[in-house]
Amino acid sequence: MRKYLLHILIISIFSLVLFTCPFAYAQSHKLADEYWNKAHELQKQGKYLDAAEMYVKSVEAEKSSPAPRMDGLADALISTGYCYYLIGQYDRALKYFEEALAIAEKLGQEGSVATSLNNIGMVYKSWGQYDKAIKNFEEALANYKKLGQKDKIGTCLNNIGVIYDSWGQYDKAIEYYKE
Repeated sequence: MRKYLLHILIISIFSLVLFTCPFAYAQSHKLADEYWNKAHELQKQGKYLDAAEMYVKSVEAEKSSPAPRMDGLADALISTGYCYYLIGQYDRALKYFEEALAIAEKLGQEGSVATSLNNIGMVYKSWGQYDKAIKNFEEALANYKKLGQKDKIGTCLNNIGVIYDSWGQYDKAIEYYKE
């Protein structure tokens, strides 16, 4: 009789886990999506701090899911960092860009890798750390060229030109601006 009750208990627990996990996945994904949508609207309105905080909630909800959707997490982290960047909170921006870079590299998302590298370069440029900035811009440029994303290639070339301009290397800057 005890074995029978033990088997019933094990089956009950297994059934509970089996049937509630999909619900938990759906709930955390739904919450993450709701936060994302609110953040996106706030960002469109120019309310960058509020948007960043809402993106953080979206990221946290996604991470707390039993099965986080890693493919969209890098983009959410990039958006979070971008909002912090726009309001001059560079330390926070860098944290989110670096986390996005790690995830994108792990998943092989070359576009998100390039965007993260470019954004990291922007933070370093804002801090006047031009050596670190140009390193990230050049890596981003190589990735964008590999992907054939001409508009983003132009952005990276411009960013590199700005660095050379800041160094007083005007001829080199002009080369990048022309390319």
